[in-house]
Parts: sequence; C-alpha cells; structure tokens
Amino acid sequence: MGGKNGWLGRATLRTAAATLMALLVSVELSAQPRASERVRVEGDARAWEEITSAWRRLQDLRGYRVRMRNVDGTLEMVFEFERSAQGGKVRVVTTVRQGGQEFRTETVRVGDSAWQVMPMPRAGASCRQIPPDRVPPGPSLFPEPGGGTAAEEVVWARRVGPGTSPRGAPVTVYEWRSRKADEADWKVSGTLHVDRASGLPAWMSFETDRQKFTAEYYDFNAPVQVTKPAGC
Repeated sequence: MGGKNGWLGRATLRTAAATLMALLVSVELSAQPRASERVRVEGDARAWEEITSAWRRLQDLRGYRVRMRNVDGTLEMVFEFERSAQGGKVRVVTTVRQGGQEFRTETVRVGDSAWQVMPMPRAGASCRQIPPDRVPPGPSLFPEPGGGTAAEEVVWARRVGPGTSPRGAPVTVYEWRSRKADEADWKVSGTLHVDRASGLPAWMSFETDRQKFTAEYYDFNAPVQVTKPAGC
C-alpha cells in the first residue's frame, strides 16, 4: 500500500508540475505582452495615459507585492518586487492545487542570475539555475514603445468611473483591451482599479484564451528583500 501511495504521489506531482508549466507559459504570454515599437491607442487616449501613469508610479516604488489567482483557485502566484541601486529583483512563489494536493515552486531573479526551487518526491527541494527570462515578470498588461518586436500594439481604454476596490478603498475604474495590429480579435481584456489617494494600481481582473485571472497589488514601498534562495 505504501508503494502504491508513493507512486500516486509522484504521479500527482508530475501532473501538477506539467500543469504548472503550462499555466506559467499562458500567464507569461497573456499578462505581459512583449513591448512593441509602436502603440496605437483607441477609445479614450486620456484614460490610457492615466492607466500607464499608474503603472509608472508602481515601478518607482522601492518594493511591493502582487497576488494573482485564476478564478477556479487552482493557480496562485505571489510576486515580490524589490527596486535597488543594482536594478530590479523579483521573487515569485507559485502554488498549483490539484487532486487535493498543493505543488509549490519558487523562482527568483537577481540581476542577471535566476533560480528555480521545486519540490521533489522523497528528496526535499531541488534548486537549479535558469535563464532570467524564465522568471514570470508579473501582470502588467501595459505595452510600452521600444525594445520589442516591430509589430504594432493596439490598445483600447475607457474610464468607467469611481468605484470601490475589493478592500474597500475608493478607486477609479478603467476598462482596457490589447491585441496585435495584425489580429482581428482582442487578445486580452480586463478591468483595472486605480487607488484614488495614491494613484497606484490596486486591483485588476483580466481574461485571455478563455482563462480569467485577478491581481491584487499591495504592500507599497514595503521593505521587500529578494535574495538568492537558500540552498542554491
């Protein structure tokens, strides 16, 4: 019986690992569009400028966190960002829930180095060095000019009006969409809540490829410290 349960545990972990990798690829492609040389704004250009202003303000913080979830609760990602004189650092703790079990992995990027820590059946955790671009960049959905492909990004935005975030803070609510110019259908669409007091993103929901996610931004200017994982 013990051998059977051990085999089932390993099989579940392998399945969870495959699910995790597929979800991470989907999230990275959808939640962080590649920067393009040109961005064409449709809808309310002023609303789009207000959205990107909130995003730039977020990047100026010395530290903050983001919790992103899919709607069925099988995937959760917590991002920790640290801004230092040496550049940006990020830690991502990803949890996949499947078959009554949890599979958790940690990825960290510090400068030009990155690592991934994954649980291994009967062997504790395994750490390996990975390319820095394998670390998910976090949900932003704000394409910016420069440094990417030549394809033009098309964005659409509008200001919905005042509202309240899930935490009860007064916010300004925006709707937005994004796609490549050579695509007929919108690739990603969602809603962003910007805190009216600080001008920072507070809450975002978005949908892509029939998957729905929420992202909560919090711990603004927190003393986040991102370092190489222990044991790596």
